[in-house]
Amino acid sequence: MHFAQELLKEQFPQIEGWQSTLLAQNNGFIPIKMDAIQIHVVSESHWVTSSRLGGTVTLYDSRRVGRILSSPLTHQLCQVYRTSICESGDKRFLAVNVAIVQRQHGSDDCGLFAIAFALHAALGQCLEETEFVQADMRNHLLKCFTARKFTPFPTSIVRRECNPRIIQLNVFCCCQMPATYGDMVQCGQHSDKP
Repeated sequence: MHFAQELLKEQFPQIEGWQSTLLAQNNGFIPIKMDAIQIHVVSESHWVTSSRLGGTVTLYDSRRVGRILSSPLTHQLCQVYRTSICESGDKRFLAVNVAIVQRQHGSDDCGLFAIAFALHAALGQCLEETEFVQADMRNHLLKCFTARKFTPFPTSIVRRECNPRIIQLNVFCCCQMPATYGDMVQCGQHSDKP
């Protein structure tokens, strides 16, 4: 995954993000201020992609079923897109559009889909209307790695119901992070400290 993001970073230098997925292990993601794409690893070795293009934070998940995001993913999204946090009254939250994208067949190709989602989002394609030819994705990825340059994955155009699901991830304190690790008392970044 690291090699894929390095190639994408070289190919799309105008887009920020592409941070190492290992940063999820120690809360080390750097907040992004411009258009960005990021691949994330979440529980059970599942890969997903997020983007902020044109000001909207969007999540692309080839296995997405429910409306609740896992705690590790919630935490990563709030770290990466901290500069997009909204305020409404005394509430602060990150609004995330959960895109209705192609579902993978089987359980082994989420990494392939995460890379394909990242590439095609960077190319400006509407992923809600894109259907990847899953059987051809591994060979295509290998060709891209060998050439050290990404070309579009084999696709066909489909029309899906496009009912975007917006999830609000509530954030707290001056660190503007979600309550993902149990009871909160006070974080080490409390604003009253010198």
